[in-house]
Amino acid sequence: FHYAGFAAPILAGMVGRHLHEPTHPSTSALRGFYAVFAIIVMLGPALVAVGITFSPQVEAVMGAILAIGYTGLALIVLGQGMWRAKGFFARVFLAISALSAMVTMVVAAAYALRTFNLFPFLSIPQMVAVHGWGNAVGFVFFGLLGWALNQKPTR
Repeated sequence: FHYAGFAAPILAGMVGRHLHEPTHPSTSALRGFYAVFAIIVMLGPALVAVGITFSPQVEAVMGAILAIGYTGLALIVLGQGMWRAKGFFARVFLAISALSAMVTMVVAAAYALRTFNLFPFLSIPQMVAVHGWGNAVGFVFFGLLGWALNQKPTR
């Protein structure tokens, strides 16, 4: 939870940096969607923690909102970011990261919505196996690696 929650804003910042490059043909609408998703990613873990502390219903809603933020950023990476990345491996790693985020966030949303008996079969061990490892390795590791490979050389 803390690992991906720490790295996700860094990855969101890399997406924003990429979208705001002078050579990137992004539209103001895309940048607006990015801003909303980035804010959700930055505030989401704290809001989910509030829900865990006080109310299962609030946890469910905040978990679903957080999943929307991560998934939205992943869609931007798949649609814009990875295709303009420099090099084959950077594109592959960014694709793995984005797809991992989408899968793990679907699982997270399903787990959060267990409060309403929509997905009562998901357990903590299943969440660790799919969501935890998927975020740690798939989303964060490959995302950081992909963006690192995409950086311009420094002087």
